[in-house]
Amino acid sequence: MIRLINMCMSSELRKWIALVESGGYNLPRDMRAWVTGRCFDFAVAFSERMPKAEFVGVGTKRHLDHVALRQDGKYYDARGEMDENEFLTLTRADNPFAVEDIIPISRDTVELHCGCAGMTPPYRGNQDIAEARRAVSAIYGKRRNEVP
Repeated sequence: MIRLINMCMSSELRKWIALVESGGYNLPRDMRAWVTGRCFDFAVAFSERMPKAEFVGVGTKRHLDHVALRQDGKYYDARGEMDENEFLTLTRADNPFAVEDIIPISRDTVELHCGCAGMTPPYRGNQDIAEARRAVSAIYGKRRNEVP
């Protein structure tokens, strides 16, 4: 399974994962998974706190390199609140994506990628989402239903 996932990743995503794994972006080791493959889980869990936010990806329509939430011109993921420029440099600090590379995506698409297709919130029994909720609380605090 891991080999199949590695085959599906873009070379840019592989470079970004290497950067994060090496300590880039100053993320604690236990939080790195949320920006290197489990961003869909994190976005779904975080959307419970930000119900008005929209899901956005950066990359191409055929292959998203990263998924986060956008609300009031700010972007949110496991690294915290970001402006548009910070979000665009997620995977290519030396050659950022362009604004056109930010793609609004549907909740259904995000749910499909994190194994929640056909389920309705709060996704009871889905351990990946439960774990993502714990990560959201660790990063943004325990208060619920508030914009960070």
